[in-house]
Amino acid sequence: MNFEAQRERMVQTQLIPRGIRDPLVLRAMGKVPREEFVPENARQAAYYDSALSIAEGQTISQPYIVALMTEALELEGGERVLEIGTGSGYQAAVLAEIAGQVYTLERVAALAGKAEEILARLGTATSISKSSTAHSAGSSIRRMRPSSSLPAPRMSPRPSLVSLRKEDASSFRWVTVQARFFSRYERQRAGP
Repeated sequence: MNFEAQRERMVQTQLIPRGIRDPLVLRAMGKVPREEFVPENARQAAYYDSALSIAEGQTISQPYIVALMTEALELEGGERVLEIGTGSGYQAAVLAEIAGQVYTLERVAALAGKAEEILARLGTATSISKSSTAHSAGSSIRRMRPSSSLPAPRMSPRPSLVSLRKEDASSFRWVTVQARFFSRYERQRAGP
C-alpha cells in the first residue's frame, strides 16, 4: 500500500478544499505517517476522512480536524505547545513538525505508553507525561501533575492557552477555540 501517495491525496482532497491554507500545517500533515498511529488492522483506512478507533475506547481524530486544530493555533515554528490528551500521539507528531517542543499529557497509561513508543520510533521531539489523577472520560480533572520538564509560562501577544472542543460528536466538523491573551479570553468557532 502506498501510504505516501495516500497522505498527499488526503492533503489535496480533504484539507485544501475545506480551507486549510497554512503551508506549515499542510507540510506537516503531508509528512506525518498517520498509518503508524492506528492499529495494524485499520492501516488501510488510515487516510479515510473519518476518525478511527485506536484502543481503550478512544479514537484518532479525522485528518481534517487535526489540521483544523493545528491551524487554529497559528504556529510560526519554534513554539512550545502543551497538548492535553495524547491519545494515539498523531496530533502531537503533527504539532512537533511545526513547534519547537511539544509537551503532551495522557491519563490512560496504555495509550501514553503506545504513543511514546511510536513517537520515539519516528524520532518525534515530544515529552509525554502520564497522569493518574484524571477521572474517567466526561468527568472533570481535579488535579494534574505535569512533568517537571514543562517550561514556565511566558506572556506574549500570542495565545498562552488554547483549548479546543469538538462540538458535534457525530461529524467532528466544528471546534471551539478559546484563547487567553494576557488576562482576556477570546472565543471563535472554526470549521468549514
